[in-house]
Amino acid sequence: GNMFSFMTYVGTLYVYSIGPYVSYHTLAITAGVVPIYFLTMMFSIPESPYYFLIRNDREGAKKSLRWLRGGMDNHNLELEVDKIEEVVLQQMKNTGSIAAIFTTR
Repeated sequence: GNMFSFMTYVGTLYVYSIGPYVSYHTLAITAGVVPIYFLTMMFSIPESPYYFLIRNDREGAKKSLRWLRGGMDNHNLELEVDKIEEVVLQQMKNTGSIAAIFTTR
């Protein structure tokens, strides 16, 4: 939503403000630097703790949560992983079918 629109406006402003002063080749390369940077940085972001708990990897969930929270003490980390695990177990218990989407009660 809003972030996509914002980035579109920033990119358009960049092209209109820098474009007349540099070659097309230079403009294309410099405009590609930010997306390439973000693409490479995405690979360093871990999966969510939710993802790890769905796959029964509690240690992976703790490691991911510690990274996302910028370091946590073990007590609070365990409490938060327990809360997420409760949500995962509740959601796995409440499975439905594709047909349930199209039926009315």
